[in-house]
Amino acid sequence: SFTGLDYTVAGDKVYEVLPGGYVQTVGAAGYTIDGTSGHDQTGLDFANFEKFDISGTKYTDITGDGVTADDTPLAGVTIFIDKDGSGTLTAGDLSTTTAADGTWSFTGLDYTVAGDKVYEVLPGGYVQTVGAAGYTIDGTSGHDQTGLDFANFEKFDISGTKYEDLTGDGKTADDIAWSHGPVTIFIDDDNSGDLSAGDRTTTTDASGNWSIGGLTLADVGKSIYEVVPGGSEETGVLVQTIDNPGSGGTDTGNDFTNFRNFSISGMKYEDLTGDGKTADDIAWSHGPVTIFIDDDNSGDLSAGDRTTTTDASGNWSIGGLTLADVGKSIYEVVPGGSEETGVLVQTIDNPGSGGTDTGNDFTNFRNFSVSGTKYEDLTGDGKTADDVAWTHGPVTIFIDDDNSGDLSLGDRTTTTDASGNWSIGGLTLADVGKSIYEVVPGGSEETGVLVQTVDNPGSGGTDTGNDFTNFRNFSVSGTKYEDLTGDGKTADDVAWTHGPVTIFIDENGNHVFDAGDLSTTTDASGNWSIGGLTLADVGKSIYEVVPTGSQQTGILVQTVDNPGSGGVDTGNDFTNFLPPPGQGLTPGFWKNHIDILNQELGEFHPGWNSNTSFETIFGFVDLNKIHGTPSIADALGAKGGGVNHLERSSAAAFLSAAVTAVPDGPGGKPELNFSFSAATSSNPAIISILNQIDANHDHTLQPDEVSAAVRDVLNDTGAPTSNFGLSGQPGIEDIANAFDAMNNQTHPDASIFLV
Repeated sequence: SFTGLDYTVAGDKVYEVLPGGYVQTVGAAGYTIDGTSGHDQTGLDFANFEKFDISGTKYTDITGDGVTADDTPLAGVTIFIDKDGSGTLTAGDLSTTTAADGTWSFTGLDYTVAGDKVYEVLPGGYVQTVGAAGYTIDGTSGHDQTGLDFANFEKFDISGTKYEDLTGDGKTADDIAWSHGPVTIFIDDDNSGDLSAGDRTTTTDASGNWSIGGLTLADVGKSIYEVVPGGSEETGVLVQTIDNPGSGGTDTGNDFTNFRNFSISGMKYEDLTGDGKTADDIAWSHGPVTIFIDDDNSGDLSAGDRTTTTDASGNWSIGGLTLADVGKSIYEVVPGGSEETGVLVQTIDNPGSGGTDTGNDFTNFRNFSVSGTKYEDLTGDGKTADDVAWTHGPVTIFIDDDNSGDLSLGDRTTTTDASGNWSIGGLTLADVGKSIYEVVPGGSEETGVLVQTVDNPGSGGTDTGNDFTNFRNFSVSGTKYEDLTGDGKTADDVAWTHGPVTIFIDENGNHVFDAGDLSTTTDASGNWSIGGLTLADVGKSIYEVVPTGSQQTGILVQTVDNPGSGGVDTGNDFTNFLPPPGQGLTPGFWKNHIDILNQELGEFHPGWNSNTSFETIFGFVDLNKIHGTPSIADALGAKGGGVNHLERSSAAAFLSAAVTAVPDGPGGKPELNFSFSAATSSNPAIISILNQIDANHDHTLQPDEVSAAVRDVLNDTGAPTSNFGLSGQPGIEDIANAFDAMNNQTHPDASIFLV
């Protein structure tokens, strides 16, 4: 206020002195003083607007997430106040550029910019992430606006490499750059999953590399695909995703790997030996064979399974396989009349990208036959050059499929033809080692090889030589004669007419006629025969049951000989002499005929007589076994049982045996046959002991057999045998009783040396 003013200031003006940093908003033209007497002027007001600043910072938005601690300043970017409201920098707009630290500012602004907006001029290759809408200037007096920040994210690239996945296991260190032509890579902008119009694309270069640039944050998360090259499949990552590599960066490693389709191949072989795939196999030459991939895992060829056939050299192949086929089974349709050997099922292996899984080979062995000939073995010595084809009717030959050893239902059979030949076909390796038998024709026996074995003749071959030989049963025959002169079989003998005589084959070899022995009886003419004999009977002994009151002369034991297949072993004759009545050769007989004793004992052993000691004649080593030193004559008169019983019975038996051992009788034969038979004793134990004493089993006792039994039962040092005298064996009385039975039986021929 001014007071006490007069007319002198009338018409003058009142102004303010404008303070620095302000602009005048009221009273800028001043006020004219009216100068009216006594009239005060009021309301002469002045108003000032204090100038203000605006400022901010320009950032590079490293991660595209707005201003954060990781952002960096961006210099040289134009910031402007949009005076004309056009939204773009035009003439008349106030502008500045960001400093090296990204800062910018406008100072000394007044109310005239209040409500205007502040923008940045977006640098090329960037997108605005902060301040895109601009900032409105408040224009408040004396009030600065700060923090008007702008942030930009620089556009980025994506890149990758297209690889060939050599092993089909996805992206690994062994993969190589794709070299099979350009491959299209695309960003699936419309999210259709396929390449569509408008999708951004590129193609791989010769090294498999590719890239697409100018991507913004709006592209982050979109899918990247390849157009899969024909004849290949994707492995590893099938769809890549755009990642944020940072402002101006490159999202690398968006790689694709592809495995090229592969083939399988192999060879079809004929397995000549049936031992699986070996060096001696040859290419299959018996027509095309179907090979198939078992796509439905049924184990058989089905609709939809991929197939091929072998060529003339046995080769085959199937192409266009993918990793999904690895591990599938490969089969062959087995040719009729053959069987698989070696590997029955091949498996698809991974041969590597675009490769060929080779060696998927199949081997087959063709069915074979067995054959042979049925022979008649004329001599019973097995298969030899003199055998002839079997002419006695068809013979059944069979493979023993059930291993029963007999012809059973289900066994494969055939019969021999008129020449004895036979064959069976359609055999497989499973038959190798099986037994081949014949059904033995009645009245014959097998000789040579009894069981043939199926051998492997090679693929499609014939196992020959499975021959069988049979010997037909034969007979033995002979005639029973009466030896009129006792000189054995001679021209003057006549047929036996004194009743039937039993002839027997000694089946059990015990030298006596008993149950089980084959037997017959002579007819009225003395003839006899036994049929149905086999080779097992050859060599067996033929005996006669000696008619009572007669003695055998000539051959005492006949032998079954082999007369040839189906033949007759003839001439097995027996002769018997009917001497005048005889007597028993008991100890009393010898004691009462000392002259005969001396003659016969001296003929047996010169120098021996009735006075020769018992121990000398019997060959004792231990002279204490016999009490005293009795002579042979003393021994005949020994009284009592035990050793004395043994002395007298064995002394008589030895003397009779000595007569038998000297061939000085009629016709050069012994004067006595000191033999025994079942008729010698009704006690089987006695006959058993006599058989033990009879070491050579001729049913006749020899001097050394008598002495051996005596020394043995008395346990003399170095006794010839050990059949008697020990625990569980016949003792002294048993041996003495056996000799008594021999001595007491009537000997018809005793009369020969009695005179």
